Amino acid sequence: MIGKAFIILSLLNELPSPTAAQAAEGGALGKDVWLPLAKFTATAAKIPGRAAKLLQDRSAQIVNLMKLQVQADICLNKAASEVSALGWQALAVAIAADIGSLQSLQQQRSEEAIAAAAAAEFARGHAAEFFKVAAAVQSAANSGCLTTNNKGGAAGSVINGFSTLGTAEQPAIGATSTAHVGDDITAITTTGFSDLAATDGIRTDSLTADTNCVLFKGGSAGPLTTANFGQSIPFAGGYLTRNPTANTASSADGTDFVTNPGDGKIAGIKVYRDAHAAAAKIRTAATFGSSFTDFKKLDQAKKSVHLRTAVKNIILGKPDGSVADLSDEIDTKINQVFGEDQATFHSRFWDQLTKVKVEKAASGQDETTLDAITSFAALSRARTYYSTKVIKGLRDKISSLEIKNSKTEVKVTDADCNKHQSKDKCAAPCKWNENTTDINKKCSLDPVKATEQQAAQTAGAGEGAAGTTTDKCKDKKKDDCKSPDCKWEGETCKDSSILLNKQFALMVSAAFVALLF
Repeated sequence: MIGKAFIILSLLNELPSPTAAQAAEGGALGKDVWLPLAKFTATAAKIPGRAAKLLQDRSAQIVNLMKLQVQADICLNKAASEVSALGWQALAVAIAADIGSLQSLQQQRSEEAIAAAAAAEFARGHAAEFFKVAAAVQSAANSGCLTTNNKGGAAGSVINGFSTLGTAEQPAIGATSTAHVGDDITAITTTGFSDLAATDGIRTDSLTADTNCVLFKGGSAGPLTTANFGQSIPFAGGYLTRNPTANTASSADGTDFVTNPGDGKIAGIKVYRDAHAAAAKIRTAATFGSSFTDFKKLDQAKKSVHLRTAVKNIILGKPDGSVADLSDEIDTKINQVFGEDQATFHSRFWDQLTKVKVEKAASGQDETTLDAITSFAALSRARTYYSTKVIKGLRDKISSLEIKNSKTEVKVTDADCNKHQSKDKCAAPCKWNENTTDINKKCSLDPVKATEQQAAQTAGAGEGAAGTTTDKCKDKKKDDCKSPDCKWEGETCKDSSILLNKQFALMVSAAFVALLF
């Protein structure tokens, strides 16, 4: 009995023991090898949509700022106080400057967004083609070139499509989509794509046990059945390269294209390097230049170089000074005009949009408050209406002052001209006559000017405005120096038309400033 048992055990020891599965030429590519590439395609597929969203955000911000500027202009025209008017003017000018900055970069940003989308799609195209071809080479569960088993695993689980895989494992191999992507794409880092981890490419150790796949075989039994292929095959844009020698690695790493640009792991994947260089410019909203100033928030408005410049130039009246040198003065003035907190800022300015009435004649819409008008065309029409109204009022005042000024204009006599003994001092309405024999009358009143003065004097006689000259007032005592013709100034009695002329000059100056804005 013991003899029989010994014989049986001896025979069992002679039988071959089962061996663990191992990578083999002819095996399928393991999931842990192709999965990083699949994740990259999902990242790359988001880039066109992210580029489109960033461009839309910039365009929307420009439109919003344009509306805000028009609202500020209307409030400026309707301002109840000088301080309020200065504040609205500074806001309008700052917003206009912000619009100019955004518009000046719009073409550049558009080109960057398009370049990022194009480069990403070009790289994704290489990867997508690889997945489509590799998955198509399949005939049964144990015959194919892609598997959900990891490298070195058993034959089987071969796939010919990706719809049954988990979402995180599915490569994005469909058409380009520009559906907006609202969030920053975190897989795009400052140096590369976090998905494209270091790889040895495709070699024997990257495969499973034999699944009858010759696509990834090295040696003479590979794609060329009669001979070994002569050079490496750059599958998927070089990220999964197959060296002709069976188990030789073809290293690649797409996580860092910046630190060492000459690294050999980058040399074979330039298509991904170029994609990253373009995509990095839209990596975040901030890097793309889509972080905007909200002029309705005091903390942001106070930091705006455009508002600080406007406060310096308009409110402080120091256009020649620098923002940096006048920083403390600017801060103080901002606090005085706009307030020191958000509630005060809104109460003084932006809350006014809910109180300013815009009549139908101004906007073309039923009367409503300024904040309720969303149409840019209606807002622009209202701004033109109120600006024209203000300008007309100024012109009427200027015209009125011109009439008064002409009736009270100081008249120059021939005797006044005779006092000038040199040609350079003989100015209009006087005229220099070199040929006169009377040396005391070489400077005399121009006859043409004399006629004009007489006509003006006659025209104003009915209203008591004729004959107003400096002589009429200059000898009067203080008690007798009274309006409307005279005004006491200093130690002498002067013609009140001088004061009127000053008023006129100030009015013209004010009108000119108003027309500028």
